[in-house]
Amino acid sequence: MTLNIFSALEQNKLFFHSLGSSSSGNAALVWDEKTDILIDCGFNPTYMRKHLRAINKELTDISAVLVTHAHADHVNAYFIREMADCGIPVYCHEEIVGPIFKRHHHFLKQPHKKIFQPFTDVDFVIGTLSVRAFEVMHDSDGGCFGYTIQKNTEAGVKKISMATDLAVPDKNVIAEFVDADVMMIESNHDIEMLDNSPRTVWLKHRIKTTGHLSNEECALFAVEAAKQSANRPHTIVLAHLSSQCNTHELAHTCTREALMSAGFGDVKISLTNKNHPGEIIEV
Repeated sequence: MTLNIFSALEQNKLFFHSLGSSSSGNAALVWDEKTDILIDCGFNPTYMRKHLRAINKELTDISAVLVTHAHADHVNAYFIREMADCGIPVYCHEEIVGPIFKRHHHFLKQPHKKIFQPFTDVDFVIGTLSVRAFEVMHDSDGGCFGYTIQKNTEAGVKKISMATDLAVPDKNVIAEFVDADVMMIESNHDIEMLDNSPRTVWLKHRIKTTGHLSNEECALFAVEAAKQSANRPHTIVLAHLSSQCNTHELAHTCTREALMSAGFGDVKISLTNKNHPGEIIEV
């Protein structure tokens, strides 16, 4: 099936596809039959073009880009320049635009700012999809945001919520994931692997307190969001796994065991990868 040709049935679908997630780069695509939203753009245009074409899409098919925060693994300056050339808008909170240009001042020029659509109102619409931004705790200049994307269909509301960098899973953030069909949650590190790693004491402290969620914290987050939901989640996507302080097996096992213990053993778990896409998920 060609994914950019939609039948009447598929018009009720919402699709999610991680293009890669780690400290080296992050990007995910959410789309329906009319609108394609890219969440973060932490890879260069060559990488993005290759993997978009693998699902029969081009860079010019992107309706808009949502940026979570200014860190380089979420914003690639060359990709921003490509978006400027294509005239594709980039949405982020107004406090994040300045840090992006400060971090990438060697590559981005003042004219590139014209494509940025800074928001202060956290609820807005892009094409046929509704977007809600919510602030999360992560040590990035200008702040850090997660996103929920929703589609109203004849079968009901389809909802995808994601937060790839999330230091503190407080109740307000968990509430944003309630009733999500797809939850993309950071499962960054195994605590024992982090403690035994050669990283500095300062860096270990930063990761644990203001940086990233551990496997255990991710699992508890997923379970709590599922418990508060009227509808069981379809898939939980584990994101931003550390290549030095985590493994796919550890992350998957931790969340799987927590879900099973809480009675959600039928919920699917999908893993993201450092430098190649994950599976296409449809809801």
